[in-house]
Amino acid sequence: MLIRSRRDADLPALAAVLRAVHDHDGYPDVWLDDPQAFVRAASPLAAWVAEVAGQVLLVPVARPHDWPVTPDPADRAAPTVLVEVKRLFVRPDLRGHGVARALMDAALTLARQGGRLAVLQTRDDNAAANRFYVRSGWRALGTAPAPWATADGTHPLVRLYAAPTDPQTPSDLEARNIKRPD
Repeated sequence: MLIRSRRDADLPALAAVLRAVHDHDGYPDVWLDDPQAFVRAASPLAAWVAEVAGQVLLVPVARPHDWPVTPDPADRAAPTVLVEVKRLFVRPDLRGHGVARALMDAALTLARQGGRLAVLQTRDDNAAANRFYVRSGWRALGTAPAPWATADGTHPLVRLYAAPTDPQTPSDLEARNIKRPD
């Protein structure tokens, strides 16, 4: 497996992977008019692909917009800049082989090198993704209505996570003073 920076030439293959994920898992909730634009993402800090017999997935890392969880400004030791890990998806037939973990490691390395705290959100009812993040040391911060709507117009709950702050030790939210807003 090779982890490398995403290139524009990867977009058609990644859109095809996204289609397979949508057909298998229903992600994204509503199929897109322009899946390559979704995969491209706006202004990522970085984006990677994993090559296993061709491009299989990507994880852009972008600054979050309207992130509903903030570090406590009184904790000067906590990273004050958040980056959101977005659009991590794996071709269904390649799951369970460490591909997602390798891409997540690349994202966490980037965040840590910049003194940033990585955060992410996933649907609250996505049991497989939630198990993966908890096993990987991410800590659930709570739930919030999604900023996007499903095909029927509802805003499902998303579970919000903060990354492990030490690559060897899962994060402890109380020690990091991460609080939900009132």
